[in-house]
Amino acid sequence: MTNVALIPARGGSKGIIRKNIKLFNSKPLIYWSIKAALESNFIDRVIVSTEDDEIAEIAKSFSAEVPFKRPKKFAEDHSSGIEPVLHALENLTNVKNILLMQPTSPLRRTSDIDGIFKFRSCLNAESAVSVSVSKKNINLYFDMDLNNRIYPYSSDMKILPRQQYRQSYNLNGSLYLSTKESLMNHKSFISSDTVGYIMPEEYSIDIDTPLDWDIAEFLMKKLV
Repeated sequence: MTNVALIPARGGSKGIIRKNIKLFNSKPLIYWSIKAALESNFIDRVIVSTEDDEIAEIAKSFSAEVPFKRPKKFAEDHSSGIEPVLHALENLTNVKNILLMQPTSPLRRTSDIDGIFKFRSCLNAESAVSVSVSKKNINLYFDMDLNNRIYPYSSDMKILPRQQYRQSYNLNGSLYLSTKESLMNHKSFISSDTVGYIMPEEYSIDIDTPLDWDIAEFLMKKLV
């Protein structure tokens, strides 16, 4: 039974065109996730799920496997994030655990990959997801109507000094770990038996926008 690092990389990204293979600190963005996974003591196979031939060839050039092609219906803007995972499980044998690693988290460390496996095992949980400390409490989030009038998300909003809020956490998008059995049962990495693995803010950036990209490149040059 194997532990598989699954890296989903579609070709049709909109916010940053061809984002997954755009050069990031002189290497294609996807390279950094492949590298971190290959260096982990807990990963047996590093597999890229893509519908894009160019991405597939670049992934293989960095020693990742591309044993199947993702159907285009699972690579659209509206596609669910779990669909490529379930598709991969249908096409792989002898899988014990899946670690989903999005290419948009290039600052994650191999030590965090190893760490999330150890953390989940220590707590005897079926799944674990990486989180980072939230900068803002839900009391500071608002919705806005067409007339720009704001409405609080919290039903019990209190504006307090930052230190008085209870600590909260965000999914940082970096690491999603689960047993195959749990994924097949829940169709999700998150269930009632999911634990949160805390990562430092500086390694947790998830690239969605050009500004995110610039910040991540700056941080990598500073941290490496």
